[in-house]
Amino acid sequence: MKTLSINLSDYDHALLARIAKSEDRRLDDLSYILLAKGLELLFCDSSVDVQKIEEEFTEQELKQRDLNKELAATPGWCNLDLDMRKEKGYKNVSEYLSNRSYDVNASSYVDDLIDPLTEKLLSYAVDVIDDTTEDVEGFES
Repeated sequence: MKTLSINLSDYDHALLARIAKSEDRRLDDLSYILLAKGLELLFCDSSVDVQKIEEEFTEQELKQRDLNKELAATPGWCNLDLDMRKEKGYKNVSEYLSNRSYDVNASSYVDDLIDPLTEKLLSYAVDVIDDTTEDVEGFES
């Protein structure tokens, strides 16, 4: 578990504490909400992408990535167009998490970065924090 801290004046800290109290919340809980909602607002009109770490790939993505490497090593692969590659089993595996990833199957954009993070942060305001990182297998903090 990591800690994120910011410097505030005594007055600003007291003011935030009073706001939290007026909303029947602890200051720590309000902080999670502010961070989550701030991320939502900051990235609602702009995209952000971060490169995935190995533990963020699903088992299916890892298998597909391995298959794609095998396919790319076959003779004549570079001469095939995308449709021909797909016929042979190729599927793109994104190397990035993004708040604006295009899902070809759904023909729409999905957010696999900011939405899941804000949901988790908001849950911290009402739930006990579980630091098992079960959602990211193999991740070590």
